[in-house]
Amino acid sequence: MSRTRCAIVAVVVSSWALANLGLTGLAQATPATPTITAAQPNPLKMRLTSSTGTHWSWTIVDTANNVVATSTTNPATPTFASAGDYTAKLSATDNDPLLTAPAMAQKTFHVYAKPAAAFTSTTLANGSVQFTDTSTGEPTAWTWTFPSGTSKLKVPPAQLLPVGVSNVTLHVTNPAGGSSVTQAIVVNGPPKAVLNIMSTPAAIGSAVLLDAGRSTDPNGDALSYGWDLDGNGTYTDATGALQSVSYAVAGTYRVGVQVNDGHGGVSTVDGFITVVADRPPVVGFTNTPAEPMVGAPVSFTATASDPDGTIAKIEWDLDDDGAFDDAAGAGATWTFATPGSHIVAVRATDDHNVATIAFRTLNVTAPPALVAPTSVTVPPTGSSAPPPSPSSASGAPIPRVPAPSSNRLPLLAPFPVVRIRGLLSHGVVRISLLRVQAPRGTTIRVRCRGGSCEPRKGDLRVKVARTPVRLRTLEHRPLKAGTLIEVFITAPGRIGKYTMFKVRADAAPARDDRCLQPGRMTPITCPGA
Repeated sequence: MSRTRCAIVAVVVSSWALANLGLTGLAQATPATPTITAAQPNPLKMRLTSSTGTHWSWTIVDTANNVVATSTTNPATPTFASAGDYTAKLSATDNDPLLTAPAMAQKTFHVYAKPAAAFTSTTLANGSVQFTDTSTGEPTAWTWTFPSGTSKLKVPPAQLLPVGVSNVTLHVTNPAGGSSVTQAIVVNGPPKAVLNIMSTPAAIGSAVLLDAGRSTDPNGDALSYGWDLDGNGTYTDATGALQSVSYAVAGTYRVGVQVNDGHGGVSTVDGFITVVADRPPVVGFTNTPAEPMVGAPVSFTATASDPDGTIAKIEWDLDDDGAFDDAAGAGATWTFATPGSHIVAVRATDDHNVATIAFRTLNVTAPPALVAPTSVTVPPTGSSAPPPSPSSASGAPIPRVPAPSSNRLPLLAPFPVVRIRGLLSHGVVRISLLRVQAPRGTTIRVRCRGGSCEPRKGDLRVKVARTPVRLRTLEHRPLKAGTLIEVFITAPGRIGKYTMFKVRADAAPARDDRCLQPGRMTPITCPGA
């Protein structure tokens, strides 16, 4: 036993002596060269891990060999000021640095900042859209989302997007994270040009109305119009949705309109006008009785002639729907179901298919109120049954009229009547009578809107001193389709009347009757309507 202890002591002393003599070259071998693993947990931050050693000395340098960080821990987690390439240099030893030489290793890695997604789009000549990635922060992966699908390419194929608004999304990623951006891409579609020639064939010297106002745009853009009225192929003769032309010589003429949406979309449509040596027919009508009543038949009689030909047909619009399909021939009969103002029109067409429309307002009155019978059955004394409701002689119940409310404004009395009469030929209306029957002291305002209203500007205002009032300002003036004539009749403390006429190209003017609050110009539904 004593010999063994002495041997161990001798070995220890010998190692100590070698160390003190500086003979470390005779120590055991250095540990295995460490493997450095680099992972990025966050933007501008790295996690550097050594596979061996118990003591570490890290030095991180940039591409110019400038030291940017040091560490003595494993793993080391340096933070960087900017993205770029860096190199980690490592010196690692075991638990006895005196007996173990340091193991050296180094690794170059890239530090990423978090990307920010961005892109641009360009519409190509064929209508497709090319998208270009403009993201910052060095993305390494891309995901594009289109209405038709997705793409993982940095430069995706050009996309055929539908006309209108489409959402396109780009998501980019790199080891530091990800970012997304969505853009609403507007694909412009060309407008659809529509040209309505309101009267062809047309007579020599007669105005022919041209209407492009029904043109549409798939993007809802405001449209502008350029006209070719002389057939030379250039669309610079006039602007606006409505135009009119006339010709001094019979023949066939080409006209056209070019519609522009202001975003590069242009559409053109042409048409032809046949001009004949013809004068439009003359037409008028009478009705019996002159003041129709609800539920009572009214007889209409038309008189029509053509100064240079014959009348081919006579048609009636008696329900004010713009269609001449209620009766045919010189005579017609109609029964009105509701009281109030009704426009009646008759159309005469000559042997050259040229037509004239005559129209006017009829004021249809309600029938007299039925008188209740004088005999009323009285229930026996003490009976709880209510007295029977009075009835008419025919057995039909008498309508109940609500009692007037103390806080309800009264109507103007008598309630105003607005009458209109005129002719429509070649798409142009000429009013021969515009008359208002209103109580004295009321105020009448007339407003005309549309190109036909020039050169008169502003509202016409009349204080009723005597009745009826004839509004001659708008009489005998050619009014194109789309023109609006509004009549406002008001008085303090009473509900007034609003009447609007809208000129149509192939029918009598459309009419709208409503009410007005005192001092207001916004029409409302009439009480009890």
